[in-house]
Amino acid sequence: MNRTPWCIDPFIQMAHTADGFYRVCCIGEVHRERTDLNTKEITPLEYWNSDVSKQIRSDMFKSVQEFSDITRYACSQCLKNNRDSVHSRRDTENEKWANDRKAKVNVIKHLKNIDYTYEDLLYVNFKVLGNICNLKCVMCSANASSKIAAEAKQHYGFPQGWSGGDKAELEPFTPDTRNDYFTELQKIIDTIPKFNLVGGENLIHPDFPRLFQMFIDSPNVGNIDMLIITNGTIVPDIVQDNAHLFKSIAILISMDGVFERGSYVRSGLNWKKFDTNVRKFASNPHVFLRLVPAIQMLNVGYVKEMHEWVESVGLDAKMNIDWNNVVTYPETLRAINLPREIKQQYMRKMIGPDVTHPSIRVVFDILKQPQYSHKEFLEGLKYLRKLDKIRNTNLLEHFPEFEQYIGDIDDN
Repeated sequence: MNRTPWCIDPFIQMAHTADGFYRVCCIGEVHRERTDLNTKEITPLEYWNSDVSKQIRSDMFKSVQEFSDITRYACSQCLKNNRDSVHSRRDTENEKWANDRKAKVNVIKHLKNIDYTYEDLLYVNFKVLGNICNLKCVMCSANASSKIAAEAKQHYGFPQGWSGGDKAELEPFTPDTRNDYFTELQKIIDTIPKFNLVGGENLIHPDFPRLFQMFIDSPNVGNIDMLIITNGTIVPDIVQDNAHLFKSIAILISMDGVFERGSYVRSGLNWKKFDTNVRKFASNPHVFLRLVPAIQMLNVGYVKEMHEWVESVGLDAKMNIDWNNVVTYPETLRAINLPREIKQQYMRKMIGPDVTHPSIRVVFDILKQPQYSHKEFLEGLKYLRKLDKIRNTNLLEHFPEFEQYIGDIDDN
């Protein structure tokens, strides 16, 4: 596993949050004090050639100790995972793009101080349609779910840095309200080889068909590898009927457990409907389907049953599950914080010929680690019990292995 500070992402892609703040990648921390680094102030291209972006790229040639504060903060999630000997997004990206010629050309352009153009982008991760979502996943946040934001407003307050005022829904970007942004977005669509559309839950948004039509109408559509991240609660006809127009289209469905456990982690999920929708996407010959768990303390021990369910749908678990998405925030739900005895129990459950996915090493790496923080683990249990009271759910009904630790937390 690569433990060097180098990451290819700043040279090949960019991302922005649901409230329009640019960031180095889809998990990069956001410099919210820099209000100029927002889609309302500058174009995507201006951000990619900004002082912040150039600083992050320059720091990739230094040791971690020499990183600027800008980069240390922006890249903190990967730095944290690699520090804890846990697979990071940076590891995955470096492996994926190691032999890509255009990526290497972009690195050279930076070294020669040549500004980038949209034609240099290899892909983007854009949250175009705000934070509108119909689920309340326990590890998610108000910035990515309007349902969580509404719950927060009622019970415990908006998170620090919330930009939605007193509303639970962040303002989505639409051609009607943000014509300037969509003008730039069309330029990107017309040149880019890969586009990652992330949410919220884009597929339930009333403006999703208009957004998707921009891709369909682009002369570049046949050259685009389209990736849509969804929670699997809806299968839009416009996607199913037009998937064949793209060079490829990948549907990444978030899945954090099966049956009742899956519905507990992803609060609001109708498992029967989810099962039906996965099968619908899987039946489309023009769609590549992948299930993506967010590895954290509530699912790291249930890899085998997720694996078996995916096989039961008729998919190949080796190809159609990605175990590389490891939760680093909230820290209280990190799988690495689980007590050693729980990790050993989970390891015993996983051993067997059925779990042979190439990236399963990510899960084994976590379970082989000693407990990182018992304090954070107990804080995680406390948080989940708080959600139980608000949502009328019961953690121990689905995860009885945690019962022995409940007496160690303060429910007040």
